Amino acid sequence: METLEIRQATKADFDAVIELCKSTLAVTYGAFLTAESMRPYIEGDELDKYVRGRLGSLLVAVDHDGISGVVAIEDDLIGQLWVAPERRNEGIGAVLLAAAEALIRERGHTRLRVEVFEPNIGAIRFYERYGWTRQETYRHPLAGVDMIRMVKE
Repeated sequence: METLEIRQATKADFDAVIELCKSTLAVTYGAFLTAESMRPYIEGDELDKYVRGRLGSLLVAVDHDGISGVVAIEDDLIGQLWVAPERRNEGIGAVLLAAAEALIRERGHTRLRVEVFEPNIGAIRFYERYGWTRQETYRHPLAGVDMIRMVKE
């Protein structure tokens, strides 16, 4: 993998982060979420609100192609970890995950959390590969899909 810079997102990154998130949503979640449930994020302003409200807690992966991945950190929770679909399997997600884990631990948390849609088998295997374990399953109240809460000590 070429040189990859991990840094905090800035206001100048907003449009690129939104574009990456929208492309990732469609590819990743389109297999198990309805078009209707994704519409407010892909066509509406829900994703804009999500990113704008968390811009200070986002880390981005940047290389010669621009932003290739993003991770949202909320206290001890990895809120989202998205890698551009065309850049998957290049190690970008692993680098972002390691940076997020380190930052969460630097902030004093000893237990880390992430929540993954149960049908997103690739994401579940990704986290398990890096030492995360399944804690519980629950039904997402809006999406109507089971979620798996995973933890790492």
